[in-house]
Amino acid sequence: MAAGTSSLSVTVDPSGRFVYVTNNFSKDVSAYSINASTGALTSVGPNVAAGNEPRSVTVDPSGRFAYVANQGSKDVSAYTINARSGALTSIGANVAAGTNPLSVTVDPSGRFAYAGNFGSNDVSATASMQAPGP
Repeated sequence: MAAGTSSLSVTVDPSGRFVYVTNNFSKDVSAYSINASTGALTSVGPNVAAGNEPRSVTVDPSGRFAYVANQGSKDVSAYTINARSGALTSIGANVAAGTNPLSVTVDPSGRFAYAGNFGSNDVSATASMQAPGP
């Protein structure tokens, strides 16, 4: 299945219905649905813009949000996931991370997102999009 240019990271959502791929040189994310019988992938639409040099993608435990670590722009992109199609929609402005974030993950409760920053030798933490209010 074709993706963008220089595909680096792949993740599957918790339901096992969708796959997301970061594309480093084309600065975007590809989204696919998974055929439950064969595992074949079908594109769910055009690739979605990310930051510069997107390196890693993850989906939160609820399957409602996806996050991408962007090494070149030193930030994390956040997206909502359409529950029916798997399509991604940008939530808004990217969240700053440290220098050269290479990976991103969400804790099991879905409350916090973390980026591992290769260039600044640290970890950035932020509330995830589904974090409960006060």
